[in-house]
Amino acid sequence: MHPLENIFRTTLDRCAPDWLVSSKLEPRDGDRGFAIPTSRFDVKLAGPGHLWMFGAGKAALRMAQGVLEKLGPQIRGGVIIMPDGATPPPSKLGPVEVMVGSHPHPTEKSLASTRRLLEIAAMCTANDHALFLLSGGASALLVSPNDGITLAEKAEVARALMDSGAPISELNTVRKHLSQVKGGRLISKFRCGVTVLVLSDVAGNSVATIGSGPFVADLTTRADARRILESRLSQPSIRVLAALTETPQATASPRHVLLADGHEMARVAAQVAREQTTVNVILNETPIESGALGLAADYAATVADRRQPQLLVRFGEPILRITRAQAGRGGRSQHLALALADHLRGIPGWSFLAAGTDGIDGNNDAAGGLVDGGTCQRAEQAGVNVAQALARFDSYSALLAAGALVRTGLTGNNLQDLHLLRCD
Repeated sequence: MHPLENIFRTTLDRCAPDWLVSSKLEPRDGDRGFAIPTSRFDVKLAGPGHLWMFGAGKAALRMAQGVLEKLGPQIRGGVIIMPDGATPPPSKLGPVEVMVGSHPHPTEKSLASTRRLLEIAAMCTANDHALFLLSGGASALLVSPNDGITLAEKAEVARALMDSGAPISELNTVRKHLSQVKGGRLISKFRCGVTVLVLSDVAGNSVATIGSGPFVADLTTRADARRILESRLSQPSIRVLAALTETPQATASPRHVLLADGHEMARVAAQVAREQTTVNVILNETPIESGALGLAADYAATVADRRQPQLLVRFGEPILRITRAQAGRGGRSQHLALALADHLRGIPGWSFLAAGTDGIDGNNDAAGGLVDGGTCQRAEQAGVNVAQALARFDSYSALLAAGALVRTGLTGNNLQDLHLLRCD
């Protein structure tokens, strides 16, 4: 295995969601509630109250496993919603029902799973308490469209915004104003107290953005959502514009506890790199939010300006704007990796990995790409024109031909993308 891929996989192991949860939670004496010592926070159940568990996101299943490890005897029931994948999930995890939805675009599976979650949430009483496990991907898994718009129409809007290069903050602003469960609206579905455990996949860790802020009073407005639609899309649907509604702006939000984020993941990666290599490791803790092509040029300049062997560690989610109606297969990490390989084709002494910690990069089965100065030559020897692949947004095909894909399968995690740039 390539050293950079080994660093990536070891980082995933050390950021396992079940461990992140179980290492932070402690049962209270007498098994009547729980504590999170690192946050100086605890919950004591009153009288006949019960503890319930709900959740949605790419890490929902593994987070739930961590909760059950520490609080299993206390959990009365609940529902978690995870992405549908190649491996069928268990129907139950202890007393908790496991449902599936679709990602990145919601389908009827997401809708049915959300209905079931709301049904079980309605069983909670005022004496109870609910743990809600929130991670990236929840926006597509936890869905209940406003009246006047179908799920298919809502999904198409999200798809068009993604293709336009809209950042996650804009995408989630629109989602909130088209939903009955996002933007703070899920609060009203619970009659009991709620504690939200969070794995963040967004820069800045705004709980109003993660999963479209189901439990957070919304600071955006219907007018904001309309402006985004009109600026990003050439002809936004009249039905979609009419379905936009205001979200709660004065609702008291429950306690949110951040368990890990991209910063934590990058710090772990840097430590792993120091353990596994002898070169100087440089950790840049500024989240990446820039365009993928500009970032490729920046990384190329870093390689050109190197003075000594080094390994640069970065994290974030670069923006890739799809400008073709019929794009090929690929994603932001693969496109970035191939673009950098094209910048530095034939130049020895460097290698680069870009991969998503969720194991998914775009519309294919790869987590990302791992390239070097010979990647383009290998792809073209296999019959792939790299320039045309980039123009078609078909980086997957080129990297596949070059043997440069990173494949992990679904990881059950989501802490943004990891970038590792090694210069020898």
